[in-house]
Amino acid sequence: MSIFLRLVEIAFISMIAENAVFTRSIGMSTALMVAKKRSRLLGFGICITYMTTITGIIDYFLFYYLPKGEYEPLYMPIVFIAVLSLIYIITLLMLWKFKYDTFDGLKKYVHISAFNCAVFGILFLSVDKCTSPADFAVFGLFSGLGFMAAAYMTAIVYDKLYSDEMPAFFRGFPALLIYNGILAMACYGLTGHQLTYGI
Repeated sequence: MSIFLRLVEIAFISMIAENAVFTRSIGMSTALMVAKKRSRLLGFGICITYMTTITGIIDYFLFYYLPKGEYEPLYMPIVFIAVLSLIYIITLLMLWKFKYDTFDGLKKYVHISAFNCAVFGILFLSVDKCTSPADFAVFGLFSGLGFMAAAYMTAIVYDKLYSDEMPAFFRGFPALLIYNGILAMACYGLTGHQLTYGI
């Protein structure tokens, strides 16, 4: 398979077929929080995409060049958190230096985007699926875009699922979970999902 086709496959898998929000519920709470106010959607989406892409590229070099061994599962999460923290601090410093007039408005996006399970979970998924810096970059980029798509698909029905037209026992959060579950089944339908009991 050519490099281009592999990157296209990774993009499709990370954004649609195995969307982290719908297929694993990674970042579901953040997506629901963003969905409450559509004006925040673009800002959070860009920040999360930025975080997943940059940290993914850096983590490639750390993951493949740090020593392997029985203690790897113990120290790799700490390494991932350290990288996220470093990117977080650098991003805040750059915003403070170059966007000082809008710093107070932008920093809230960076705070929530840097430290949430969407970014952290996507880093672990990328280690499992990617083998080159380009793989990690594409996986991070399209996983972030997949998060934006998931948050948008939740936002467009948010008001209706909380409206008085919904039965009281389904209104709000239960309806959102059912809606997201249906979208998750649609994602699994793209790739197929083998049942564990062997049918």
